[in-house]
Amino acid sequence: MISHATALRIFKFGMIGVVGFCVDSAVLLFGTEIIGLDPYTARVISYIAAASATWLGNRIFTFADRPKGAVAKQWMLFVAFNAIGFAFNYSTYVLLVSNIPYVHDNLIWGVAGGALVGMVVNYIASTRFIFPAT
Repeated sequence: MISHATALRIFKFGMIGVVGFCVDSAVLLFGTEIIGLDPYTARVISYIAAASATWLGNRIFTFADRPKGAVAKQWMLFVAFNAIGFAFNYSTYVLLVSNIPYVHDNLIWGVAGGALVGMVVNYIASTRFIFPAT
């Protein structure tokens, strides 16, 4: 059984994840629809934007009670650890977009699938390494 504090932290992490999903989706659509990038290149850019937004949100909101390190160092640590989550996220996105015509035509579904897969990895990394309790 998880504690109330852990459940609240997971909920907050999920809320910030929704913000990240919105950033990811908006940047992806801007890249593909306005700039004309292919959906794979645009997704790398949109993921970086979303990761930056979620790092900041988690720093300020989800892990507000945790010690704060230097901003640049913590962001780089976040990006480094979340590279594992990105691998799961992006791989899922590519598999969905490449193999399911509906997802290829509606890229947001690929973003959603990737985000769900990467979220678990990113939560564990954030809790243990980026925003540790001590």
